[in-house]
Amino acid sequence: MKPEQILRFTSKIDKSRGACGCWLWQGAKSRTGYGHVRLANRTQLAHRIAYLIAHGPYTAALYVLHNCDTPACCNPFHLVLGTQLQNMAHRVARGRDKEGARKGIGNGRAKLSDDQVRAIRGDTRSQRLISEIYDVGQSTISRVKRGEGWSHI
Repeated sequence: MKPEQILRFTSKIDKSRGACGCWLWQGAKSRTGYGHVRLANRTQLAHRIAYLIAHGPYTAALYVLHNCDTPACCNPFHLVLGTQLQNMAHRVARGRDKEGARKGIGNGRAKLSDDQVRAIRGDTRSQRLISEIYDVGQSTISRVKRGEGWSHI
């Protein structure tokens, strides 16, 4: 990367949490919170670029993993190289789904608790009525009942 690209990239990182804290990407993010940036006419993950700047090139077969479990973090001290298998093990151990979002109540957008999901699965009333009771869409109730939503329970 050219020095001006590095400066532009690093200007989008909030380092206010100090050397040991997470350095949060302030630019564009995916719906799961991973930072991304356009470089060399390609969209790249911000944490991968941060690792590259700090530690140098690495083989494309390796993943850049977050030790801190914060998708927007670009602190090179929180990033390590690993295999796809290690990345999947991290994902499972940290309760994330295949897109990287936290599962269940750990997801900040979740409206239902684990106990509510269990109750919904046993509820024999209409999905429309259940959705009104829990203030969620009928499609959410349908996914819960089919085991597509909240499948970790």
